[in-house]
Amino acid sequence: MPEPLARELRAHRDRQGRRGFDRIQPDALVFSTRSGRPVSRPNVLRAVQVQAEKLGLEGLTVHGLRHSCAGLLRDAGISDEDIAITMRHANSQVTSVMYGGRSDEAKAKVRTAARKALG
Repeated sequence: MPEPLARELRAHRDRQGRRGFDRIQPDALVFSTRSGRPVSRPNVLRAVQVQAEKLGLEGLTVHGLRHSCAGLLRDAGISDEDIAITMRHANSQVTSVMYGGRSDEAKAKVRTAARKALG
């Protein structure tokens, strides 16, 4: 897990403790209902959609966030092997097939090169 994310999750847990969630155990889920149970998929999706709409990103999905993460890691030069570990894929071939899409910048470079070649 990237350290900035680990810091943010620790800060989230600290904020939970300050709000009187005294039932929270050290090994509890980071995101849970007030009773400590896992948050349901529909509630996670609804929370993502509400925040996405506030940001003007209507139609964003949790899976879309996953694709974005993989794409950003690729654009940052992270290897498919390391992305596979982060995404919890069985192997890097899965990563390459599933998230092998190119960034808009890379696509623009290909279009420019093709125009010059066909020219």
